[in-house]
Amino acid sequence: VCGFGMTETAITSVETDMSLRSRLKASVGRPLSNIDYKIIPNGTNENVGEMLIKSNAIHIAKLEGGKQVDPERIDCDWFPTGDIVRIEKDKRVFVEGRCKDLIINESGENVYPDEIEDFFSVLNNVEQFSVVGIKKHKNDIYEDICLVLNLGENYYNDNFTTQLVNEINNINSKLSVIKRINRVIVTPEKLPLVNVIKVKRLELKSNIENNKIIYKDLSLERKESIKSKSEPQVFVNKSHHELEINEIKNKVADAFSEILEISKDNIQYDAHFIDDLGGDSLQILSLALKVEELFSVNIEVVEYPQCTSINDISSLLYRKIKGLKNYESETERGDFLEKVIPIKNFKDSPEYIEFHEREQSLLKNPEDNPYFVRHESPLLDVSLMDGHEVLNFGSYNYACLSGRKEVNDAAKRAIDKYGTSASGSRLLAGEKQIHRDLEAAIAKFKNAEDAIVLVGGHSTNVTFIGNFCSKKDLILYDALAHNSIEEGCRLSEATAKPFPHNDIKLLEQMLKVHRDKYEKILIVIEGVYSMDGDIADVPAFVALKKRYGCFLFVDEAHSTCVIGENGGGVDEYFNLAPDDIDIKMGTLSKGLGTCGGYLAGSKELINYLRYSLPGFVFSVGISPALAGATLEAINLMQTDKTIMERMRRNIKCFVDQAKKLNFNICLAGETAIIPILVGSDKNAFILSNAMSKNGIFVPPAVYPAVPKNKARLRFCVVSDHKPEQIKHALNTLAAVAKSLDIQLPR
Repeated sequence: VCGFGMTETAITSVETDMSLRSRLKASVGRPLSNIDYKIIPNGTNENVGEMLIKSNAIHIAKLEGGKQVDPERIDCDWFPTGDIVRIEKDKRVFVEGRCKDLIINESGENVYPDEIEDFFSVLNNVEQFSVVGIKKHKNDIYEDICLVLNLGENYYNDNFTTQLVNEINNINSKLSVIKRINRVIVTPEKLPLVNVIKVKRLELKSNIENNKIIYKDLSLERKESIKSKSEPQVFVNKSHHELEINEIKNKVADAFSEILEISKDNIQYDAHFIDDLGGDSLQILSLALKVEELFSVNIEVVEYPQCTSINDISSLLYRKIKGLKNYESETERGDFLEKVIPIKNFKDSPEYIEFHEREQSLLKNPEDNPYFVRHESPLLDVSLMDGHEVLNFGSYNYACLSGRKEVNDAAKRAIDKYGTSASGSRLLAGEKQIHRDLEAAIAKFKNAEDAIVLVGGHSTNVTFIGNFCSKKDLILYDALAHNSIEEGCRLSEATAKPFPHNDIKLLEQMLKVHRDKYEKILIVIEGVYSMDGDIADVPAFVALKKRYGCFLFVDEAHSTCVIGENGGGVDEYFNLAPDDIDIKMGTLSKGLGTCGGYLAGSKELINYLRYSLPGFVFSVGISPALAGATLEAINLMQTDKTIMERMRRNIKCFVDQAKKLNFNICLAGETAIIPILVGSDKNAFILSNAMSKNGIFVPPAVYPAVPKNKARLRFCVVSDHKPEQIKHALNTLAAVAKSLDIQLPR
């Protein structure tokens, strides 16, 4: 079916004529009954021009960087599409091209690049090409019809370019005079692409006009090929390029040597940083920061895969220094000529094949799968698993409030009053008094002016981090931050860069380099890290954010209800001032025993988020049952002092016993997450299953959740555990590992 539609307007016309002849004309049909079309003529033909649409279905606004932006309108009601169309007498519409792609040459005629490109698609040994309109001088009225060609290495081959000009002239002669190419530009650089295939004409045009790529003009005069090959050809620009790149390589080699602590003489320029030289992912971060400082450039996160050898990173740096890197990375863009094999069944996709092979190698017996284990009771110190009671060390019901009678009763009362759902976005019909009561309680609990509650912890991070910053901003996040933070960074239009875990010195170095280049800088850390159980040095981050004028975001999913005298999290633990942390994020699903996420901060920020945060505005409100249960959970945290007393006792008991048995507990020591390092993924699965058979549930954490060869058993201590249960679990692990001849790292 042929038709016309846009994100902003939905479908506005459909070709309903079923005859083949009609469809081959490429009509997109007549406008639907509730749609009006009109055009702004762009020449003598009043039936050809930019199409405008009038409809009640056109979008009313969009969010850019968390701000509402009204749509463009002409004469109040008409939405400009940016498409050039032809409307026939029977109201059928034919799309001719895009406004911005149009070339207006000296004849005054409108020239459509797509139409001309079809003729030049037969050129041999040309990697990419595009037709764009480029002015000789900025003040010129008209544009040259310019053919831009990416020749790769052939850029330096005079024989090739001479033959190419002859081919272009042969094709050009067959075109009408007003549509002939009158300028040819060649480059060794890849052209900027969208969706891997289509050239971004406007960006290419800008790159040429602002000299952001290497290029030269070819004369369209016919020339004879250079027949003599006896003398080698020397290209001055290429040798100069080689001299510059060698200087860069020498400095990069020094950086490799310093970070890897190995002699520069022992490093091959094509050696892989990890596979050949023994580096790791955190050292790659340090390397990227080092070369950024050395060369005063910015390396995007998506470009880190190009930082694996001296040759690769030097090539990347050369392009940046020369101002040739103003479009997406080659890694994202891919090879223009690369052939793809269509995937029609998900089982044939590379990601499923890799997953299936990994699943089969680690889980040969489905019964040994330590994931998706069914627990048919609240997860407290014990739980009911497969019909029998086990000691549970896999739950983050830290304060054991999920399953507590007072919390259950509060949820039931809320259901009786409000029902089981908010039944709408809170902005419109879903607001309840219990929501406001909960947010006031969270704000008080977190020592903040106000708070906002969302339906999930993961989605809270994604929607806030993805929308708080815009193109002119920078996000700096800890390299061990949770997946939800990384996903938020991917969603955001801001530049996002990780810094090595808890490395204050390197973070300050990054701020020194980048602070003046961005409007807002958001520093993102966690109060307690979910795989290592360590506590961030929050006061040091607070000092940095004040010194450099940044915003500080702290994810307190695993610190609230775990650290601090009354479970208040990092604020209470470090005795921070109310405004030391700008955005205090937390979940309801862990210490508070329900489900959801929250953001706490200044009243101005929270009020802004209530009207602009997509994950709140366009989502249902938290269910009344969860709101009521969470309110009671917060009340219990503030009134039942024994919860935190037992929590601290159990953490100390676990750490003491683990050290007594010479277990490696990674970076943990003061929180409810205390991993025992195992090493290989395979051994982690084996030990987890062996522990289950001994009546103790503890799940494995394996790659990619943790680095390769850093698999661990992730023990979670809760307030209801008893010291004798903790000692029994650790003694059992020691015995099981010994019986299986598994040597645990110390």
